Amino acid sequence: MLDIATYRHRLENGSMLTAYSIDPDMNGEELEKIVSGHRLSVKGKSPIDLNQAANRVRFVREVGRFEDLQIQASFDKYEVPEQLKPYRDRVVLGFSDSVLIPINGDLDIPIKAVKGEYRDFRSTQMSRIPSEEVPDTYEDGKTIEELLPEWGLSYRDLGRCFGVAHVLRVSGGDAISMVYSGDVDVYANSIGLSGSTPGFPEKFNQEEFSYDEFFKEHLDGEMREEFNLSPNNYRVNGVKLFDAIEDKPIFCVDMVTDLSIEELVRGAYGMPDPLKEHSIILSTDRKGMASVMRGFDIPEIDSVILSFFREL
Repeated sequence: MLDIATYRHRLENGSMLTAYSIDPDMNGEELEKIVSGHRLSVKGKSPIDLNQAANRVRFVREVGRFEDLQIQASFDKYEVPEQLKPYRDRVVLGFSDSVLIPINGDLDIPIKAVKGEYRDFRSTQMSRIPSEEVPDTYEDGKTIEELLPEWGLSYRDLGRCFGVAHVLRVSGGDAISMVYSGDVDVYANSIGLSGSTPGFPEKFNQEEFSYDEFFKEHLDGEMREEFNLSPNNYRVNGVKLFDAIEDKPIFCVDMVTDLSIEELVRGAYGMPDPLKEHSIILSTDRKGMASVMRGFDIPEIDSVILSFFREL
């Protein structure tokens, strides 16, 4: 029998937010400290105003399958704006995979996209401060967002590669899972959705190519890495397309597993790949999600996405 550290927090509507550590070295006291530390009251923050957030994280369209997005990829290369090339040259990553970047930043169906590198995205994110790496070239302390109007540029000029948000619903869809990401991804040390960055579809122009199969292969790999979840243990219900203006466009994938949250946790507990991604898996029912969003510090993008899955 696995001795899994568990913390339960009763939400204002009576639902329960339950957190499980998949790290055998984490005890219940450490788990409670991490989860409780993300309460808005502890951080002195207010809940996100979803009406305002929806202007920054725009819902575009919902489709039943990836083929319905009508992605029109091109081998044309994305070019970082001239003003940001010195900064890009200083951005060092352990990898720089090829990614999909929408042409001219526009996002609609059909989706028209070109080939870029993950380094293009990281070196053009609005929140980045180029002067930290190239102090002689950029004004001290200014973010890329602040510099864009000075250069006559907008978010459409940035390397906003597509990301994937995994909305994994457990128990046949009745509850929603989230993760605590630690310090391993873009939204470090936060509670929210797991996510990934799909690569560029190198074989898109081949006759047998299918975007449904391309993304299935991507998601199968991600679910193994994130949760040690096999392909026959989840299904895709649909895809919602969002455009996070200040970050990147997002394919939000609605995934459902018939496994309970306890079964999901037991499968990931102590496994090397999931532990590289996160140390904690959380869950609440759909009615509890609204209370979680009012009471816990969750990234704005995830809050907008999750608002489409809550029950009021």
